Amino acid sequence: MSLSDILGTAKKLENAIFLPKLDAYLDSLNEKEWEDKTSRKHDTGLHPSQISGCLRRAVFSKLGAEIITTPDRKPLRVHPKSRRIFDNGSYLHERMQKYFKDMGLLLGTWECKSCGSVSPTRQIEEDLFENEGLTYKEEGWVFYNKYKLYDIFKVMVPVPKSCPYCGGTHFTYAEVPIYVPEQEVEGRTDGIAYLGKDYLKDIRNRNFEDFYILEFKSENSFKFQKHSSAHQVHINQAAIYSFGTGFMVDKIAVIYEDKNTQEIKEYIVQVTKEMQEEVLRRIKILNHSLRTKELPKDKMKSECTYCPHKIVCDSELTYEQIENRVLNIRLGKEVSDENFDLGGDMLW
Repeated sequence: MSLSDILGTAKKLENAIFLPKLDAYLDSLNEKEWEDKTSRKHDTGLHPSQISGCLRRAVFSKLGAEIITTPDRKPLRVHPKSRRIFDNGSYLHERMQKYFKDMGLLLGTWECKSCGSVSPTRQIEEDLFENEGLTYKEEGWVFYNKYKLYDIFKVMVPVPKSCPYCGGTHFTYAEVPIYVPEQEVEGRTDGIAYLGKDYLKDIRNRNFEDFYILEFKSENSFKFQKHSSAHQVHINQAAIYSFGTGFMVDKIAVIYEDKNTQEIKEYIVQVTKEMQEEVLRRIKILNHSLRTKELPKDKMKSECTYCPHKIVCDSELTYEQIENRVLNIRLGKEVSDENFDLGGDMLW
C-alpha cells in the first residue's frame, strides 16, 4: 500500500459518515489477529499453500516468526483497502463454488444452513464413534488423526436434496478436506468437480478420469493479461491436493479471474511423475527442517518483496533463536536484542 493510496483514502473520508466507521472496524481486525498470533501455541500440519511456495517462508510461518519485533510493536498492519482486496479474493471461492454447485458438478461435504450438520461426514463419524462405544462430539482433524480411518472418497458427494437430520434444503459447501497423517499434510481443496454420470461407481472401480481438482485464483489485470499458463506455484499447490488423493485425481483445473474486469481463464494441468516427485521432495525438506530445526537454504526470490518474514529471513538468526524469541513474546517476556529490531510497523 503506497503513501499516495493512504492519502487518497483519507481525502475520500473527509465528508463520509459510514466509511470512517468501516475503516476503523477493518483496522481493528489487526489487533485481533495480533492477539491470535501471539497466543497461538503452534501451527499443526503442513498446508498446501505453504508447501507450494517458498520453503523458508513456510518454516517461518510454522514458527510464527511474523511476531518477532520489539515487544511493544506489531510486525504487520494491513491497511483497510488492502484487507478489502484480500477479502474479495476469498469471496471468489464462495462464488465459484456456488456456480459449480448449481451446475451439479461439485463434489464435497455440505453443511446444512438450518441445523449445521455436515453431510456425509457427520454420519460417517457417528457410525465410527458408535462402533468405538463413544458418542459423537465433533468433526475434524482430531477424530481422523486419532483413529486413522479417514478416506477422502468417503466424504465426496454432490449437494444433497435435503438434510438427513432436519430436512433442510439449503447447504453451504464445506470443501473437501485433505489429510495425509504420515506426511503431516492437511488442507482443503477449493473443490473437486465430476463430469461423469455415476461417481460412486467410478470411485468403487478406482476410475478417476472424470474427476478434476479445482483451484480458483483472482489477480489484477496486469497479472491476468501477462500469463498464458497457470503459475507454477498454483500448479504446485494443486498437485499437493492431488497427493492428498493418492494422486488418483490427477487432473487440475486452475481458473483465474481478473479482479478488475471479471474476465476468466482456465488451464487444465495433468499431474506428471515429475510433479509428484517435486511434491514429495518439498514435503521431505519441510519435515526435515522442522525435525532438525534447520532453516531451508533456498529462497523463492519472487516472493521476497511482500513477504512478512523478509527481515527475519535476511537476518542471521538461527531456527532455535527465532523459536525462542517467538516463545518469549507469547509468554509475555521481555525480548531485547540491540542487533535485531524491526523498527516501524510494516503497512500494506
